Amino acid sequence: MLFWHYHLGMTLDEFIIAHAMSEQTVAAALGVSQSSVNRYRNKSRIPRESVLLKIARFTHGAVTPNDFFQLEDAK
Repeated sequence: MLFWHYHLGMTLDEFIIAHAMSEQTVAAALGVSQSSVNRYRNKSRIPRESVLLKIARFTHGAVTPNDFFQLEDAK
């Protein structure tokens, strides 16, 4: 099993770049198409809930569902 070092709040795009992965590799791991991964990376589509959970598992928590939403910190 592979383990990666990461920082909190990493985007899927940052994760893919940091680990020199192809969109095809990520797509196969998530059970989605390469074009879907491309849309997730470029924030033109938010993954459905089941895929968000797969992304969190695949990245060992480096990318979380919250990382797909532009929420401002509550103050």
